[in-house]
Amino acid sequence: MPGSRARRTLGRIWLCVLAVLPPATALTQPAGERLLNSAHTLLGRGLHEQAADESRSALPDLDDPRQMAEARYGLAIALNSLGEIDDAINALDAIDASADFAQRTDANALLASLLASRGDYARASRACERVKDD
Repeated sequence: MPGSRARRTLGRIWLCVLAVLPPATALTQPAGERLLNSAHTLLGRGLHEQAADESRSALPDLDDPRQMAEARYGLAIALNSLGEIDDAINALDAIDASADFAQRTDANALLASLLASRGDYARASRACERVKDD
């Protein structure tokens, strides 16, 4: 059938083009949200250094306290994995106490663990109390 091979080739080319285009939401998402999503993906892949960089880059562009808390929590996980315990503690300390985000209990548990590893048992105990309250 004449032209059917050309149509199949054109169809394959379009599939390739669609495969490399970012999703439409990535084109309309604010920069901070894109960076936060990228940080989550990198963290999930175990690319902690890159995830920390993306989280740091996202923070200045985020206005929502929940997203800021998520970025700081992800940053803390990445920094902890890189052995940068004091910086991880600072990231967790910077989370707004009023921010309502899904990982709040996990963030407080991580903070308690990190503080205890540094011998700061009084602050670790307070973080454990927050875990209990969550």
